[in-house]
Amino acid sequence: MNKHIILVLITILISGWKAGAQQADQFFPAENLVTTGIYYYPEHWNENQWERDIKKIADMGFEFVHLAEFAWFRMEPTEGKFDFEWLDKVVSLCAKYNLKVLMCTPSATTPAWMRTNYPETFVMDGHYIRGEQGTRGLGSIVNPVYRKFVKNIVTEIGKRYGANKNVVGWQLDNEPDAKPDYSPSSQDAFRQWLQLKYTTVEALNIAWGTAFWSQWYNSFDQVIIPNTNLVGWWGNNPHALLDFKRYCADAQGAFLDFQAGILRENISKDQYITTNYTAVSTGADPRRTNKLDFATYTAYPNGGTNNIGDLGFRLGNSKVILFAAEYYKSVGGISGVMEIQPGPVNWGSYNPLLLPGTVRMWLYHTFAAGGQLASSYRFRQVNYSAEQYHAGVIETDGVTPSAGGEEYMQFMKEIKILRKQYKPGTAMPEKLAARSTAIVWNLENYWTIDRQKQTWQWDTWNYPVKFLEIAKSFGAPVDVIPETADLSKYKFVVVPAYEMVDSVLIKKWQDYAAKGGHLIITCRTGTKDRMGHFWETGWAEPMSGLIGARVKATDMLSNSAKGDILMKSTYYSWNNWADLLAPDKNTTPLAIYDNQFYRGKAAVVKHKIGKGNVTYIGVDTDDSKLESDILQEIYNEAGATTEHFPPGVYVYWRDGFYVAVNYSSDNYEMKVPGQASILIGEKVLKPAGVLVWSEQNPDTVSTFPNPPAGFNVQHNNVPHGKLTAVQYHSTTLGKLREMNVYTPPGYSAGRKYPVLYLLHGLGEDYRQWTEWCQADNIIDNLVAAGKIQPVIMVFPNCDTRLTVTDTARASRSGRADGFEGYGKPFEEDLLKDIIPYIDTHYSTISDAKHRALAGLSMGGGQSLNIGLHHLETFAYIGGFSSAPNTNQFGGMYTDVQFVPDINTTREKLKLLWLGCGTQDGLFRISEKAHQYLEEARIPHIWNVDANGHDNTEWDNNLYLFSQHIFKR
Repeated sequence: MNKHIILVLITILISGWKAGAQQADQFFPAENLVTTGIYYYPEHWNENQWERDIKKIADMGFEFVHLAEFAWFRMEPTEGKFDFEWLDKVVSLCAKYNLKVLMCTPSATTPAWMRTNYPETFVMDGHYIRGEQGTRGLGSIVNPVYRKFVKNIVTEIGKRYGANKNVVGWQLDNEPDAKPDYSPSSQDAFRQWLQLKYTTVEALNIAWGTAFWSQWYNSFDQVIIPNTNLVGWWGNNPHALLDFKRYCADAQGAFLDFQAGILRENISKDQYITTNYTAVSTGADPRRTNKLDFATYTAYPNGGTNNIGDLGFRLGNSKVILFAAEYYKSVGGISGVMEIQPGPVNWGSYNPLLLPGTVRMWLYHTFAAGGQLASSYRFRQVNYSAEQYHAGVIETDGVTPSAGGEEYMQFMKEIKILRKQYKPGTAMPEKLAARSTAIVWNLENYWTIDRQKQTWQWDTWNYPVKFLEIAKSFGAPVDVIPETADLSKYKFVVVPAYEMVDSVLIKKWQDYAAKGGHLIITCRTGTKDRMGHFWETGWAEPMSGLIGARVKATDMLSNSAKGDILMKSTYYSWNNWADLLAPDKNTTPLAIYDNQFYRGKAAVVKHKIGKGNVTYIGVDTDDSKLESDILQEIYNEAGATTEHFPPGVYVYWRDGFYVAVNYSSDNYEMKVPGQASILIGEKVLKPAGVLVWSEQNPDTVSTFPNPPAGFNVQHNNVPHGKLTAVQYHSTTLGKLREMNVYTPPGYSAGRKYPVLYLLHGLGEDYRQWTEWCQADNIIDNLVAAGKIQPVIMVFPNCDTRLTVTDTARASRSGRADGFEGYGKPFEEDLLKDIIPYIDTHYSTISDAKHRALAGLSMGGGQSLNIGLHHLETFAYIGGFSSAPNTNQFGGMYTDVQFVPDINTTREKLKLLWLGCGTQDGLFRISEKAHQYLEEARIPHIWNVDANGHDNTEWDNNLYLFSQHIFKR
């Protein structure tokens, strides 16, 4: 055994050495909202199917492919012989179909040669039996030989793909669980962990209370890992078991950091590093890693449980994503679901079909809670082996989307709609900020309480989740935070059953309340010190000054008994846990016990400290009605309004969007303000329903700040594009016509450019955009500032009566002949002559995704009319101060549909822009169009400002519009 290697490892565990993880939000552009991906296992399928599968992944709308997590046997088929050629092919196929790659380290599944040649690399269970080849997660993560092989494979794969620009990130291992390991390697590592923690065996004996039952140690060499399998549950030392839990979690964190450190030496700084913890992770502690950029979670809400109402068994457990989505953000500040079930699984107590819409609801739940990525296990349902009953997004034929696959596609299409509605810098509404809530929680308190629950009715994992559910029922934004977090940004802080504390932590909580915070502490908090010992004073005595009361005793009842509590003439029931409280003189009892022999004793108290207050809830109820009523009173007294959402209905706010999901079995009608825009779903949330709406930007409120001074002025220190008058023969009109063409600074035939077509107003000509307005200066300045990519601009004559020989414009207003020259003839000229001319004479990217059409006044109406009827030609359309020629709403063409095909428009159009000033006499035209688009749920930008019908308005809109088109 290489004890030096273990000593180095354990030193890292104890010291908490920081490794400088990167800023997680750099990897996910805010405007993307969420990135979607799928697990694919090419090693499971014939190579001749790979391209078909990868193409199908892209066609379904996924954005990245998760690869190689269980493929060690293919990457290192024999010891020291590496083969990545097969994986190179898959990565290249992903690039071909514009899919990014999330690469994985394969440490969770070791190859057969390792178990045969190096059996010591596998864990031992509590019966001292070695793990066998054939499943995952059985490597002994503290064994030096195993770690050597992990280092080799991680180094090789890192070198191979660390500079690949199509690889965006890395997942370490798979569902790390801090598995208990009783092997010789782990025994040695545990002893060294203890020696570094305690220094002397005397200190260990005191911490573990080894005087009890003659457990006393004379040296660290005598210590073995506490084993409940051999001693019996009742005979194990709770303090030794707590340290074993800590050691396992430290070892797991260090193992992940070990891999992350190897990768960081070999990969680009633009590639992120993460792992995928299980949503309910009772062993691995994500907060014990230092080198991961952020943590993600796997979520399997439906595994054969009843849940909420008659349909609950098809909808899944609402608590799974609810807690995980907040908890894992405490590593790196962001998170996401790396693995979510797309249908029935193979391991549930029973595995029902999901209610239609359920997978989509789960995805929206992870998104609503701030998830930056949403991925699913797996693409194809495997036809063989242990997980053959586990659904995929593709059925067993390899080509047909499953029900969950269809819902994934729907979710991804809808996210594209929301991306078009995203507006950066949107602040959280004040009513929500006033409810901001934190729940302070860590795994150590779970470990110590779950070991000694004292009543089988105590639900250790779900106890903190209860308070998360209550806060969400109020419509509050909630974070699950470590005790080290800054509390000052939260209006309310809940500390549920935080058993182990010290004086420093108590002082921190007291300071938070004294400065005006609202602190809610519950039963079973502060009863022990950090080693799990009771205080050698009264029960939870160090907490007494903070809560303004003393805990005189605790009580528990049988499941058939009922305890009564009275609060403000309302009765509540309990039978799980009760602290009997003796309030101090200046402490207010809020609720009392109303039966049992201690009737009249306080159950809940409130203590004012400085500018804030501390409420202590000394009882745990099954229905949570008491706890909910107490918290609602605290929120309301603090000036925060509260909602009253029923169980299973969760409402979130993120990035300017409200998102509601319904895990309950009943319809629920959401109260959406009249001025809100419903973007996805209906007000009545059906079971598995989703609703997304926005309350931003009432119709007459300015949408964007004014452009900076000088944005449309020609600057000498800025490169300038070239403006050229171009003549062309219009075959549709049989005339020689003229237009202006702007080419950007540095224009080269060796580069391809997108094209923006800008249409002028009534009575003007192609020169309006560069003489009245300053289109060329605006684009010059934006390109120089790096805010947009270089573009070609085309300024046609939009009145077909204007020719090279007949250029009079002011006298040609068009009114005399019903604006005939601005109608269908120009549309034909634009589509059949102007665009083909530009594409053949200039270096353009000649597809709709790289072509935009916008105009001012009469040209705004033309742009909307032509563009919305020709989405095969234009993906970006803008109407600035659109005139009466606007279809359906302008008054001239009321019988022509503004949007001829709503579904196609939602799918194909990348940007629809309506801009108008409130002082414009034509404002109502654009406003009507906007209202129609809102009702039709067609994504668009409605840019309102205080300008009139003038060049200021049009320059401003061009400045903004040009920054929203042709996004890289």
